[in-house]
Amino acid sequence: VVPLVHQRNSAGGNRELAKARYRRADSLRMERKIGEAEREYQAAIIADPRWEEPWNSLAMIALGENDLSKADSLLRHALAINPDHPAALCNLGTVRRDHEDYAGAEASYRSAIKSDSAFVLAYNNLGSLLIRLASYEEADATLDLGLANARANPVPAELSVSLLKHRGIAAEKLGRLDEARRAWLGALELGPGNAEIEALLSRMQ
Repeated sequence: VVPLVHQRNSAGGNRELAKARYRRADSLRMERKIGEAEREYQAAIIADPRWEEPWNSLAMIALGENDLSKADSLLRHALAINPDHPAALCNLGTVRRDHEDYAGAEASYRSAIKSDSAFVLAYNNLGSLLIRLASYEEADATLDLGLANARANPVPAELSVSLLKHRGIAAEKLGRLDEARRAWLGALELGPGNAEIEALLSRMQ
């Protein structure tokens, strides 16, 4: 059960206590102790309900469990506190995408990028969505910006692999097969043995 914003501390909260519980929750989530992590995020919210980060983190857990309704509610709490929170906007885009509200998803991803022009995940997700919508030129440009930001601000390898995978798909759709091959080979260097990338390359043989 998610604590209600106004249950306690509605005029403020103990941010230091909230941060301590939040850090513990992050550690538990990294250890894949999801139930314990949820309880710590909830404790962070009780300590300071006007801090958006634990709301967004709980929403990410809900997304991972494909509980879109719960994720949507949590993200609305986060965005009520900070309407420009880039991660919450990006996550809301994913909720809308999975609800097949593609216009809403696109708007949310664009808002995340507007809020933080270096937020690589939003470029990746927007580029992937634009491919789904057959907007290949715009997808290619969006993913190129994402890759430029990833080079300037190092990101997890799996995110770079995803950017390169989608960049290759966009290039292939535009008939730029050499670019597609280079993108997928680059993805395979970062993620050796990636079956999806290997399948994309094999169909070009």
